[in-house]
Amino acid sequence: MRYCDVAIPLGHTWSSPFAKWQGTLADLSTVDVATAVTARALADRRVDPAWFAGIVFGWTVPQPDIFYGAPTLAARLGATGISGPMVSQACATSVAALHAAAGAVAAGAGPQLVVTADRISNGRCSAGPRPAGRAARRSPRTGCSTASSGTRGRVRGCSTPPRRSPRRWAPPVRSSTI
Repeated sequence: MRYCDVAIPLGHTWSSPFAKWQGTLADLSTVDVATAVTARALADRRVDPAWFAGIVFGWTVPQPDIFYGAPTLAARLGATGISGPMVSQACATSVAALHAAAGAVAAGAGPQLVVTADRISNGRCSAGPRPAGRAARRSPRTGCSTASSGTRGRVRGCSTPPRRSPRRWAPPVRSSTI
């Protein structure tokens, strides 16, 4: 999508330090690092945080203080009273955050502060429940996931029904020639 009258001012971009995995920044909160880096960058450019009408905060890896990340970051920067969306889109978080901010500016919401921050060291592993709430089983013949009920004997994600015989499954024999 192309935006008219939306721009990133020259000289108003910055980056946080890149640190070694499991290095000195491993145990710091993303919100803390984003606050420190953004506050310093805004001060260096003589930009008052209260000038912004909204904030877009991009992050990918969940952390303990990320639930209210956008308003927390804004308040810590001195931009009290503003908030905005938090964007998380795997490897495209920064582009999605810029897109959200550009859409807000184009809609007349005023200047937006875009901050993206992430931490991979000591990140949490997320696992959610299955939508149907049942545990999955694997078909020995096809290796596809089956449901414990409601599929009428068909294997989910496969076009063939499972075998009805109670044969014991064995891994395929692999032969190699030297």
